[in-house]
Amino acid sequence: MSYSKRYILLIVIFLQVIAADIFAQKLGCKDPYAKNFLSSNKQDDCECEYRFTRANPVFIVDIPNSINESSALIFLNQKYWTINDSGGENILFALDPITGEIGQQIKVQNAVNTDWEALTMDEEFLYVGDFGNNLGNRKDLTIYKVRLEDIPAEGNGNVVAEKITFAYPTQKNFESGFRHNFDCEAFIVKDNSIFLFTKNWENHQTDLYQLPTDAGNYEANFIDSFDVNGLITAAAISNDQDKIVLLGYQNYVPFIWLIFDFHDIIFFEGNKRRIDFPNMATMQTEGICFVESDKIAISSEKTPTFSGRLMRLNTSPWLEHPGMNGSLKTFKKTDFEVIEDQLNPTIATVSVHSKRNGNFRLDVTESTGKVLYSTLICITRNAKKDFQMKLLELRPGTYVISLLNKKRIISKTTSIQ
Repeated sequence: MSYSKRYILLIVIFLQVIAADIFAQKLGCKDPYAKNFLSSNKQDDCECEYRFTRANPVFIVDIPNSINESSALIFLNQKYWTINDSGGENILFALDPITGEIGQQIKVQNAVNTDWEALTMDEEFLYVGDFGNNLGNRKDLTIYKVRLEDIPAEGNGNVVAEKITFAYPTQKNFESGFRHNFDCEAFIVKDNSIFLFTKNWENHQTDLYQLPTDAGNYEANFIDSFDVNGLITAAAISNDQDKIVLLGYQNYVPFIWLIFDFHDIIFFEGNKRRIDFPNMATMQTEGICFVESDKIAISSEKTPTFSGRLMRLNTSPWLEHPGMNGSLKTFKKTDFEVIEDQLNPTIATVSVHSKRNGNFRLDVTESTGKVLYSTLICITRNAKKDFQMKLLELRPGTYVISLLNKKRIISKTTSIQ
């Protein structure tokens, strides 16, 4: 084996015992900002736990009084689009991002606004969620599907929508009241599926349901539940589809949940972090969207205490990979090396040596910052610990191997030609 081929072993990490189920099993929390970062490796599935986190979204502009119940938000063609909820017209409103003035009004001709509560889109369609169901008595839950190419770049217009209708498989009682879990004001589209996040009046969780994006009548497919400790009023997914944000409120105080590091559509098994907005108490936040990769916008309805308004928030402080943003100091008493096995080229050993006790995380990261693999290790003071790793084929490119804890990091970079 040539020296260059041996050097490739530097980017090969790991698995010791957990190779077969690296994605299925979580041994501790992998976020260095969590209270339980790298907690006991004896835990099979450890949720990240954070201290109370607050933020203050920045005011952008007031929403015109004619849209006094802005219930949804998307960012399309460099404009914010919103709708009025129950009893409003069947119109999509485009707002100027600087002045907040209404620049376009698009009427959905074959639609009725029973209770429009959400907007989302994919590469071809804009979806309008007419599924608000506060009292739990609706049997006409509908999603309108409008082609993006039918929406003019400027000026008012009319469009015709396809219709998706659905029902919840476990709802048997349609008596009016607030003790139910079949309201919905939030949805996203991913991988040619619609995902609904319910507003559960009874248990203050959210249930995740899946629907096809094709027009038709369906029974929603239940996937999972998540205890959000509040009422969810909006959802959005980033353009790269690796981050989801849920908007809601608890005791009239707005909050968001950031959901990331999930695999496929198993959203609630990813990392989840809550950010509260206590300074916005009694503000009725109803719409949310991604404007850039980590930047979101939030809309609120007009209330006796607040005007309808648009706000923005940069979520990157809670989402960036800590080893890539330069915020951590370098280790002074800890190092590691990767040693190839001369007799078995499919095996490498990562040897970590430290002068202090500690729990650490070992990452392999692409040059883009995406973490490909991660494992948790525990080191004893003044001891050297070896981890046998199976070789994994990686595509040509530049990779970063990082050893990190809450405050410090050491990284090594190498390339595969």
